[in-house]
Amino acid sequence: MFEQNPLTGPGSESLTTHTLEIIILLVVAFILGYLLRYFLRKNQENLIDQLTQENQDLQNKLSECRASQAKCSTELQTMAENYNSREEELKKTLSERDERIHQLEEELAALRKENDDLKSTSNEPQTQFATSNIQPEEPVKSFPPVKQDDLKVIEGIGPVINSMLHKAGINTWSDLANANVDFLKEILHQGGDHLLAHDPTTWPEQAALAQAGRWEELKILQDELMGGRRVD
Repeated sequence: MFEQNPLTGPGSESLTTHTLEIIILLVVAFILGYLLRYFLRKNQENLIDQLTQENQDLQNKLSECRASQAKCSTELQTMAENYNSREEELKKTLSERDERIHQLEEELAALRKENDDLKSTSNEPQTQFATSNIQPEEPVKSFPPVKQDDLKVIEGIGPVINSMLHKAGINTWSDLANANVDFLKEILHQGGDHLLAHDPTTWPEQAALAQAGRWEELKILQDELMGGRRVD
């Protein structure tokens, strides 16, 4: 009897079919693996591109933040410099004001001291025409009647100066007779330059004669005067 060839026998067709199925499965598996690898790689590339873009965006935002920080630092430095400059100006202004206040206080103290000295001097009987040394006499008829202690009877004293003398505490002929000439000049000086033309040198002498009632002598003296000053 003849032996059958397994490749050509009845079972050869089944073997071929199984072989083809295996080859097809391998091809399909290869194709699926390739496609899976392709899609995975594609997805990975997309993810990398997305991450790269996000990283670039973050880098841009970081650059903007750094630029904004540099701008803020510059503005802050400028504000600090302006503040320091303004602070120095204010300190200088305050210092100048304090110096001015100190200067005014010293001037005020000097004026008060001078005023006190003038008051002390005015209260001292330094004139040689004190009323205690002149005996009262009867007024002569040739001299017009005057009001008691009217300072305007003195040659050189008008209403304005009369008012100034009263404010300075000189209200009577006796006060004027005992007044210091320098004190009288200071009173005129305080009244303004227009009063400096008046000379109070003879005012105490005239007041002493008026207080003593020596009107004739006062009239003779006043005939020799012009504005309170003797005329040669």
